[in-house]
Amino acid sequence: MTGAMTAGSFVASLGRHRVVAVVRHHDADAAREIARACIAGGLGLIEITLTTPDAVALLSDLAAGAPEGVLVGAGTVLDPDQVHAVVDAGARFLVSPATDPDVVATAVAAGVPFVPGAATPSEIALGRRLGAPVVKVFPAGALGLSFLKSVVAVMPQVPLLPSGGISVAQVPQWLGAGALAVAIGSELDAAHASGGADAVAALAATAAATAGQHRPTHRPHTLGVPS
Repeated sequence: MTGAMTAGSFVASLGRHRVVAVVRHHDADAAREIARACIAGGLGLIEITLTTPDAVALLSDLAAGAPEGVLVGAGTVLDPDQVHAVVDAGARFLVSPATDPDVVATAVAAGVPFVPGAATPSEIALGRRLGAPVVKVFPAGALGLSFLKSVVAVMPQVPLLPSGGISVAQVPQWLGAGALAVAIGSELDAAHASGGADAVAALAATAAATAGQHRPTHRPHTLGVPS
């Protein structure tokens, strides 16, 4: 499998980059432009959501041409058939808004890190028990920082990726609250709508620089990570 990588390596990449660019757009060409601008701006984790038209083809193209150190993954992965399709296309990691045991098991069997979505402590624990190296807290904006802080206090060993409704300006708050990394998305679309690829690249550069100032130092993110 070309997308295969160890869970530990994926967690390390999240801890190094600390920001995931979520590319979700109704136009495939615009999505391609946004993704490339994010890479040009210095973001090393690019998530192409399957709600984007021609998402698998876009993912394949980006994965084949990704610079050294850049990981291209698939988002909104909801069933086992989608897992197989995006892994074959070269996805290095998979993300979902939900925790489906069959989907997680398919990804684990394929050897590709899967990040299930969770909105409760029980769902977070389930995702880890199923073999997920990281759990996506979704929708993070609605759940709030206090939710993340409460989860971190009782589950410090679980690497968390908040996603949904987080702006670049809010990235330091979520990282400071204990997130291993943070996903940003809608703001990238807004930047593209207002200023094209240059605006996206500038926003991506700001996100990368901001995240780089907040290194993970206080959480044992590698404990219990499946290999």
